[in-house]
Amino acid sequence: MATEQILTQAAESFFEAYENVLTDTDDISDTLDLLLDTLVADPTDPYDATAEVWFKYSGKPGATPFFGEFRGEQGVSNAILGLTRTTDTDRLTVKEVIPTSFRVDFSLLPGSPLIPQDNRVAVLFEEVHTVKETGLQYRLDTTALLTVEESGDISDIRFYYDSYVPLQAFVGEIPLIVNPDIDLVLDPRRDPTTTTEETINAGFGFFGTFAGIDAAAKEISPDDSVTKPDFAPLLDTVTEDVVLKFSGDPQYLPFADDEIRVGKPALEQTFLEQFTDSRPRVFDMQEWFVNGDRLLANTFEQRTAVQTREGYDVQVEILLTAKDGLVSSVEGLFDSTTTTTAFIGSDPFPTSYIPNDQKPVVREQADSEFLNLTAYTDSEVEIELQVFSEAAYDNSIGIFVVDDITGIVSGLRPGDEGYYEAAFANTVLSFNRGEPGASGGETVTRQTLTSTLDGGVILAAYVITDGTVESFLAENPDNARQAGSPNAFFTFQAANTDGFDHFQIGGNTFQVEDLWGGGDRDFNDMTFAVNVTSGVIA
Repeated sequence: MATEQILTQAAESFFEAYENVLTDTDDISDTLDLLLDTLVADPTDPYDATAEVWFKYSGKPGATPFFGEFRGEQGVSNAILGLTRTTDTDRLTVKEVIPTSFRVDFSLLPGSPLIPQDNRVAVLFEEVHTVKETGLQYRLDTTALLTVEESGDISDIRFYYDSYVPLQAFVGEIPLIVNPDIDLVLDPRRDPTTTTEETINAGFGFFGTFAGIDAAAKEISPDDSVTKPDFAPLLDTVTEDVVLKFSGDPQYLPFADDEIRVGKPALEQTFLEQFTDSRPRVFDMQEWFVNGDRLLANTFEQRTAVQTREGYDVQVEILLTAKDGLVSSVEGLFDSTTTTTAFIGSDPFPTSYIPNDQKPVVREQADSEFLNLTAYTDSEVEIELQVFSEAAYDNSIGIFVVDDITGIVSGLRPGDEGYYEAAFANTVLSFNRGEPGASGGETVTRQTLTSTLDGGVILAAYVITDGTVESFLAENPDNARQAGSPNAFFTFQAANTDGFDHFQIGGNTFQVEDLWGGGDRDFNDMTFAVNVTSGVIA
């Protein structure tokens, strides 16, 4: 059990260290160590994944070097390094720390659906960054949800924000969306005398009414363009000058705006615009964080875009304030990249960010992934293998040369007898987590290896699960499913005896699922990037 004092101190200590590591990059090794001191330490037993810290930034993994989920001290280090390598942090301001939280279970009605939690704390903060390569500055409103152990160490951190904003800056899409700051309008209207109990009651009124409208909306199909929910009851739960903001690009999402919306008509218009273009399927309210006049609802939604009939899942942080027993502001903070993709039927950022001096690298086909370096025909190329995170297993990675984009090696196609041996013989760069300094519970902050080879080639990758090339050939050369023996999985699916594609890519980053047949298919067992660090494109 962590007291509210422990929760607040843990959050403040982390964010002090977090700001230092992002702004004082000259001494990043020292500031990073201080940050890691606020987190649960890596376990002595390297196979005890339950004791490692979990760290997540919103956004499609691989779209930037720091989007995605990271595990352990090494994962946290690589996420931070990915952020500091690509951006300058101009400002980071913590606005509110909320140490009082509840798990929400509406099955407990007519009793209280709020179950107190003693290990969660929410932090609301603003961050401003400049992308080094494009020179574009972006501002984010971010919610961080932290899990704190009784010792005061943090075991889980989730950063929720709209990834659409930084992605525009990373790919150089001008002009950037405005992403207005709701606090500039809201702060003068807030009432510091509002109690936590009054805010909870206002939240019950707002969300209880909204749940009824949402339930009715679920009965209206996306084909029905006439019938709409009655939002009038919801207006009775908010103040006359209620302040409103939803994430997103107004060009694609009509309920987003370049300005903060104010007033009951604006609230009704916003929810009507959302309903017209997006129908609810699931609305799961998971947690409440409450302090004074502030309420943060951590929710999960499944919706359907009306125009495309595309379903999408989105985590939504709903931030409310209360005044005079009513809700005085509503902010919907979510990753609008996901929503926009469903609305327009395609990813608004189909090309992931890769620094100019590291292009071109990864290419993908339906059943294979490969690294196309054929543009570097007039020079040698130096490639860098950068391991971002590892599974509990002592996996090995290999990068090898293929004859063409179908994966042929020395005349052998993926799946042919002798293909494994031919691929291993063509390996130009490899990493084995079982080597000294790379396992045994030790932390490898940034494991990087390099190799120089002739340009104009095509490369592919393989992973040996819990073993090496030598142990695989000795113990399981047929690549069969057998307990205790290593398997080899290749970026060419035809070479995998389980018939599963074990690799996903984003930019120049590979994500690996290392279990036979795809296991839990979370593709977070091992993550590595391959960069071109020198070479001349013809």
